Amino acid sequence: ALGEALERWREVVPPEVRLINVYGPTETTISVTSADLSGDSSAPGRVSIGRPMPGVRVYVLDRRGEPALVGAAGELAIGGGTLARGYLDAPGATADAFRPDPFCGQPGARLYRSGDRARFASNGQLEVLGRLDRQIKLRGFRIEPGEVEAVLAACPGVRAAVVMARQTAAGPALAAWVASARPIEEVVAAAAERLPKPLRPSLWAAVDRFETTTSGKVDLRQLPSPAPLASTTGRGGERSVEEETLAVLWQQVLGGEEPGPDDDFFALGGHSLLAARLIPRVREAFGVEMPLSDLFEAPTLRAQAIRLTERLRQPLRPSPPPLAPATDRRRLSAGQRALWFVDRLDPGSPAYGISSAIRLEGDLDPLALRTAWSALAERHEVLRTRFPEEDGEPVARPLAPPSPESWPLIDLGALASPAADREARRLAGAESRFRFDLAGAGPLRVLLLRHGDRRWDLLVNVHHIATDGTSMTILFADLQRLYGDLAAGRRPTLEPLPLQYGDYAAWEKRWLDRPDVAGPLLESWRARLGGELPKLALPVDRPAGSDATPGVAESGDTGASRSRGGVVPLAVSREQLSPVLAAAAERGATPFVAFLAAWKLYLAQLTGERDLRVGTPVSVRPARVLEQVVGLFANTLVLRTSLDDDPTFLAAVDRVRGTAIAAWAARELPYERLVAALRPDRAAGAAPLYEVWFVLQDEPPRLAIPGLSAELLVTDVAPPAKFDLALNLTLHDGALRGFVEHDPARISETTARRLAAGYVDLLSAIAADPARPLSELAAQISEEERSTRAARRRGFESALRSGLATRRAVVITNSTPEEPES
Repeated sequence: ALGEALERWREVVPPEVRLINVYGPTETTISVTSADLSGDSSAPGRVSIGRPMPGVRVYVLDRRGEPALVGAAGELAIGGGTLARGYLDAPGATADAFRPDPFCGQPGARLYRSGDRARFASNGQLEVLGRLDRQIKLRGFRIEPGEVEAVLAACPGVRAAVVMARQTAAGPALAAWVASARPIEEVVAAAAERLPKPLRPSLWAAVDRFETTTSGKVDLRQLPSPAPLASTTGRGGERSVEEETLAVLWQQVLGGEEPGPDDDFFALGGHSLLAARLIPRVREAFGVEMPLSDLFEAPTLRAQAIRLTERLRQPLRPSPPPLAPATDRRRLSAGQRALWFVDRLDPGSPAYGISSAIRLEGDLDPLALRTAWSALAERHEVLRTRFPEEDGEPVARPLAPPSPESWPLIDLGALASPAADREARRLAGAESRFRFDLAGAGPLRVLLLRHGDRRWDLLVNVHHIATDGTSMTILFADLQRLYGDLAAGRRPTLEPLPLQYGDYAAWEKRWLDRPDVAGPLLESWRARLGGELPKLALPVDRPAGSDATPGVAESGDTGASRSRGGVVPLAVSREQLSPVLAAAAERGATPFVAFLAAWKLYLAQLTGERDLRVGTPVSVRPARVLEQVVGLFANTLVLRTSLDDDPTFLAAVDRVRGTAIAAWAARELPYERLVAALRPDRAAGAAPLYEVWFVLQDEPPRLAIPGLSAELLVTDVAPPAKFDLALNLTLHDGALRGFVEHDPARISETTARRLAAGYVDLLSAIAADPARPLSELAAQISEEERSTRAARRRGFESALRSGLATRRAVVITNSTPEEPES
């Protein structure tokens, strides 16, 4: 659009008139860069914004806040004397947008993070590429709408296209508006040939032309509502009762318009978490279990309805009893019993405390916050439950709801700022090491630290016996709602919960004590895990100690006595990762499957073993009535895959995907029951049935309270290691962040760093060629890494010689002990 506007100006402006393009946000008193566009200073298809004006500093920063390489895209940041002081009466927004400038060396210097996506061209000119807030994150992929728009605009007959996110009941979806001389169906078909699955819009709208504002931009308010294609959303003739009912269930989970017979569950925005919500609804509506494999193998509405009809004709599986309030909620769930027994071996072990330290800035009402925590403990009974032993068995005994005053408040205001920060971090570290008394006190701890009137630290610690990852997200969402109501003087607006976690624990026992339920689940696991289970020859630096405590039959843990864990971080950029995820998506695989397949390939390369078993957590919420209940709904799945014929990454993805689907179908059998039934050989200090752990988790839950900024505080305290080796990953903004967790008593930090770097190297080799066999991938890694490092070094030296700002070059992104990050 800017290029078209420039050409229109050139048509009407006399040649002797110079065209100056001036750029600058309001927060920088308007003008900070300028470019003389009279000549040809811009890259094709882009309009340069030039160079900084006198007294202005301009940087392009990558996702880590470091200056990006020349030619690489990042966020445009501006410094110098033109910056505004901030936003009036909005300290949180000011602190978020105006940051300290670590590059100029001037005390108190600041940078404004503009939110504009830009890059330095090779000629030193700045180019704005769009807004960062236009980027869309869908199912783990970070999507640039401008890139999709360019592909659509290149389709035959398309004059222009607009792509952006649209919110639906199922979450954000990719929507496209096209002005085309061809039918919209033909545009969609052409786009499907040019775009990988994650980048294909699921909502469409055709327009004759795009209305524009007075500044020449597309008037977004004039765009019609997009929808799935009319040709696929129509009812398509007579429908069976199964298809009609399934369409209603789809709409409940996905939102939007009523789906048509040829609509694809995943194309409409579905993913594995939404599939987990759909399956209990199908069970309630039809009384049959629809396995996850049906969703992946028959993703359209009509195909699923046909599968469902076939299952209705088969002998019915036993139907679970309805989830209802129990008369006796003293029973612990299987997962809780496992953690209770582990706690008996090492009383109060901090290994299972889930702790968060959150820095809050702004106008906080401490009484409203502490009252909100009391209301949360009253709302979720499991948060105020102790677990004593009675007659040799653990039982759940709820405590009275705590008062707001029971949550400690410590005033650090008397300390100077550095001392207060040190004390806050010390307290946060001590809290992460807290030893819970499960028999005598509740599993929830909250500590509020006050630095001053507008600065606070919130320390939260919940024992795993009362929560899991999804429950922590629910907990923080409830806290935001409760605090918002209480701080505004309103009565809390959260709907009462129909069930408590204790009701689920009682239901679980009734259901899984039935032989006709537990028997088939157990046989399914026997078929995958029966027989000899070879041991992995992990690269340990020290053998297991003779005093290591054996694991517990009722527990998925590796044993109660372990040293404090070691953590080695790793990171993979969105650019490096994109080919890996795109290759997996073309096979119908999720990011979880992609990263697990790569992890298994790496373990095969590392150990020489081809029969690989990895443990991973899964959430088991068997009914939608439990979707807002806090508690321990996590179970452990053992994923066993054979890689004995030198497979490619693509082949490994197919196998891991099949393994994961089959394991997910039998997810209801508690891991502890599986261990007790299979009775595997037990090695001291090792987990039964698997030796390595893998988890791809969502981003950690964040507080988003109006008027307050919130950020996580990082402590240097690592919890005890639960495994010899574990890979914990988080996919954020299309980039991978995570860490290799290791037991220092077995694996040294040097070895752990080598393992983390090796996994990153393998992902890079896969990105270069996903169809390369494992043997070639392993041989290629060292050569590729050497050439990559050499290229980075040459690029750095070239940037230094070019005279461009030396701080615009970041050389080594994947550090090793021998070559620290620069």
